[in-house]
Amino acid sequence: MKVLPFANVLLIGGGGSGKTSFIKAAKSGSFAGASQPTNGFELTGMEVDGVYLNLWELAANSFSLGFTRDLARQAHIVVGFLEEGNAGSEAGTIQAIEKLLSMNPTASVWMLVQSKSDLERCEPKLAENLAEKYAMSARKASALDGLACRELLKECLDSLRENLGI
Repeated sequence: MKVLPFANVLLIGGGGSGKTSFIKAAKSGSFAGASQPTNGFELTGMEVDGVYLNLWELAANSFSLGFTRDLARQAHIVVGFLEEGNAGSEAGTIQAIEKLLSMNPTASVWMLVQSKSDLERCEPKLAENLAEKYAMSARKASALDGLACRELLKECLDSLRENLGI
């Protein structure tokens, strides 16, 4: 039986789009409070469903960093964060995803996440339209629900296993 010992997850989005809060909530199971926007790149990890996830958090405005291409090629899962209503965040995430796709990455699971606590007021059209355009999944997630964040990572992991035939 094949085993997946680890998976590399690239989380990308504009400053303040909720990447750091999402990771903290997934790890702890609850909202850890507001945090500072990611400046460049941050690395952390956690175990989900018996698999260690390397979580690579990249601010979309730092996409020109030299190692970005290597990250894209090594990522198994790419999760883009959209903070709808924040035009700068949306544009940065969209540009980053388009650049990632142009690099022919090996990631087999792509997901767009509408983030933040005001999801009920967000129109899902942007995420849905982008997901359809780029053949990705689209989900909503709020760091206020840490268990849902963890479940979203598990869903990505299950998709990866399915794609790899594991």
